[in-house]
Formats: sequence, C-alpha cells, structure tokens
Amino acid sequence: MHDLFSEIGPLKAALVHHDEKNRSLGTAYVVFKKPQDAAKAVEAYHLVPLDGRPLNVQMVAPILSNTGAAGAGQGGGGRGGGGGYGQRQGYQRGY
Repeated sequence: MHDLFSEIGPLKAALVHHDEKNRSLGTAYVVFKKPQDAAKAVEAYHLVPLDGRPLNVQMVAPILSNTGAAGAGQGGGGRGGGGGYGQRQGYQRGY
C-alpha cells in the first residue's frame, strides 16, 4: 500500500489490516500528509484493477486532530480502497 499510494504524495502511514493468522482482511488504512493528496488518490485509483480486482477508493469524513495529517485508504470488494483525511480512518471493504 505504501508504495502505491506514495506515488500520489507523502504519507504519514499505510497499513493493511490482517487477522490473527496474518491474512489480509481486505481493508487498508492510508494517511496522507495533505488532504488534497487523499482526493487525488481517489481520482487516480478508484476502480483501477489491482491483482484482478478493482480498487474501491473512497474519501471518509475527517477526524479533527492536532497532527495536520491527511489520510486516504484502500479497501473495497475484495481488493479496493477508501480515501479521506484525518488522523484515524476506517475503511469499509477492501484490499
């Protein structure tokens, strides 16, 4: 996730969610340093195939924080994404 989304802009964090056996749960969390990069990620990657499945990249509501961080994530339909900004974001379905 980090490599893919860092092509858009600098990241603060990128994390694929895993179960107790280290298998992907189909969601990921990506936090951009700038909110406009999160919006660019949605434009660039929404419905783009990754490993044979379309990414579902979405903006999520911001959560105000004192970090100034902006996030976007990936999730959706087996492989996919969510995007947004704020310090803590959750993504519905995904990677």
